[in-house]
Amino acid sequence: MKIAVIPNTGKEGAESLAETIIGEFPENCFLVKGYKCGEKFDVALVLGGDGTILRAVKAFGEVPVLGINFGAVGYMTASEKDGAKEAVKKLLSGSYNVEERMMLSVTVKRNGKVISESTALNDGVITRSERILSLSESFNDKLVYSFSGDGIIVATPTGSTAYSLSAGGPVAPPDMQMIITTPVCPHSIHIRPVIASGDTVVKVKLSDTEENSGMLNVDGQNITPLTCGDEVIFARSEKKAKLIFLEEKNFYDILRFKLSGEKGER
Repeated sequence: MKIAVIPNTGKEGAESLAETIIGEFPENCFLVKGYKCGEKFDVALVLGGDGTILRAVKAFGEVPVLGINFGAVGYMTASEKDGAKEAVKKLLSGSYNVEERMMLSVTVKRNGKVISESTALNDGVITRSERILSLSESFNDKLVYSFSGDGIIVATPTGSTAYSLSAGGPVAPPDMQMIITTPVCPHSIHIRPVIASGDTVVKVKLSDTEENSGMLNVDGQNITPLTCGDEVIFARSEKKAKLIFLEEKNFYDILRFKLSGEKGER
């Protein structure tokens, strides 16, 4: 097995742990920086938080990713820092599970022309620039609602525990096939999160109001400026993320552990 070891250089201790792992397993582990490498790997071992994993998933495509948590929460990580060596041993022995996660294709259209395309594992977030943002949301070309506010989050089940959760959205188990839309600070008490099936095409359109502008942020990385009349289309992607976990875990146990800070088994 050939393992790409990817430390987040912004996390204290990540690079030194990468060096330790490579020294311990020199025939299997190889340092990769900047998420770019022309070599082929069987597994990507990421030393960082969920954001680091998001970047690795985009960079390594179909290669399964195992995360070692250096972040604050780490829903997508399989182990904490002190378990990194044991994690590599389990990889080499084949003692792990690979979970496939739904992703979203995110397309921006302006005057009918595609100006941006990207893929999201967590979410696509549309936010206002300066003034309040006016927009409409449609499922399969059927209007759900129009509202003004700070924006909207369109998330996968994996992303339901990220920004969407902070904005009041529901939590969904990661193996479900659905799209979660969560308004951000809507100027109406009647506007609430809405869940659509995984086959739904979700379209968010900025109204034609003058000076109605915003930004699209995909997985906290790809940012596209938006202007009045722009359409952002979300649909289930043909691509799937592959995340490695070292043992069977109950999603709700992990959720309780992460949200409450309970001590004990993770």
